[in-house]
Amino acid sequence: MKFLAPILVIFIVLEAVFLLLAAVLLVWGIDYRVLMSGNVLLFAVTTISFMLYIKGLRNQNPHAFVRVMVGSMLVKFFVCLVAVMIYGMIARAAVNRNGILGCF
Repeated sequence: MKFLAPILVIFIVLEAVFLLLAAVLLVWGIDYRVLMSGNVLLFAVTTISFMLYIKGLRNQNPHAFVRVMVGSMLVKFFVCLVAVMIYGMIARAAVNRNGILGCF
């Protein structure tokens, strides 16, 4: 699983930056909790996608890799879409648009 190390490092660094700059982000109108939640979601989806990419690369059929790439992109898109919709339904008027844009 050493291929996940760069993704994990980026995730940890971004989470640390969001925590350290929480006060600055709030001044800019960005809720750091929204950023951190979106980062966790993207980390999870990217990790799953990356594992699928590796599986697709090992397949002898080149079309299988293309299908995996397109499929994982669509999954990422719809997971992000559903996450934003759920957040919007939960937060209602308190939706932090800047935080949503910062996540994705």
